[in-house]
Amino acid sequence: SDYFPLRIGGDLAALKGIAKALLERGTLDRDFIAAHTHGFEAFAADIAAEDWTVIVAQSGLSQAQLENAALNLSRQRKLFSLGSAHKSDVARAEEKLANLKQTDQPR
Repeated sequence: SDYFPLRIGGDLAALKGIAKALLERGTLDRDFIAAHTHGFEAFAADIAAEDWTVIVAQSGLSQAQLENAALNLSRQRKLFSLGSAHKSDVARAEEKLANLKQTDQPR
C-alpha cells in the first residue's frame, strides 16, 4: 500500500502521470488494446503530449514517485481508489487509468 500526498486538486495530474509512465514503460498489450478499445491512440497521444514538469508541478509528486506508482500498479491484480470519485472529471480519469492498467503486462 502506498500513500501519495497530492497537492490540492492534483489528482487528475497524478493520474495522467501514472498513465504517462505506464505508456512509457512500453509493456502494454497492443493486441488487446486493438481488439477491445476505441480511441486509444488519441488517449495515448494526449497523455504523451503532457509535460512531466507540468504534471509534477500540478500533482505535487515527483516523476519518480509517479513512475514508482505506475510500476506498482502494473504488478497489482486489482485496483482500488477512494476519495475522488465524486469529481466527474477525476472519476473519468480513474476509469481510464483502470482500463489502461488492464492492458499492461507485468515485467
